Amino acid sequence: LPSSPSLPTGLEAQHNDFLLTTAILTAALVILYYTVELVLLKLQPAWYRRCDAKKQAIFPSYLTCTLHHVFLVPYAWYKIYIDFTRSPLGLTSLDYAGLESMVAPFNFAYLIADLITFAVPQLLRGEGVGMLVHHVCTLAFIWAALCGPGQFMRFIPHLIVCDTTNLFLNTAWVLRRVEYTGAGLIFALELLFTISYMLVRAVHFPVVLY
Repeated sequence: LPSSPSLPTGLEAQHNDFLLTTAILTAALVILYYTVELVLLKLQPAWYRRCDAKKQAIFPSYLTCTLHHVFLVPYAWYKIYIDFTRSPLGLTSLDYAGLESMVAPFNFAYLIADLITFAVPQLLRGEGVGMLVHHVCTLAFIWAALCGPGQFMRFIPHLIVCDTTNLFLNTAWVLRRVEYTGAGLIFALELLFTISYMLVRAVHFPVVLY
């Protein structure tokens, strides 16, 4: 989209509070991660200790991730819907930096917190670099949107809705780990994950960027 030079960048719209806000949110999410672990050990010690080390490490990450997505994914879908109601002229002149920059610290903080508590420890355990690469690339995308013309912030909700898939996958994974016996619900969630992955990640996001 064409960008007006008078529009601020995403960082400028944060009024220099981006780094501070991100640091506070990161600390809160790291605390939440370890709180989840402590709560599981307190409420279900026998069950939690029966899980192998890999599952014990993944569980707090999945729950924290799901909590983040429960709040931001519906918000992102709503913002995309609002965009569809706007005229083409409105889309080219709207101050997206002001509208969308408020959610950038939440996304940045979540990714940094998950790097600290999950992705880097996963790498150090020799379990692969996939999550580390994913988070670093996503951080780079958000940073580019923040530093570029304000119109770039229009793509942030489209990035967030990709996490729709994780709501289905994470819920199914947690239900399996807690030995939930409703196989039909788990199958439905995994089917929804597969369908949403193709529609939202493989089709929607590349088309929007193109």
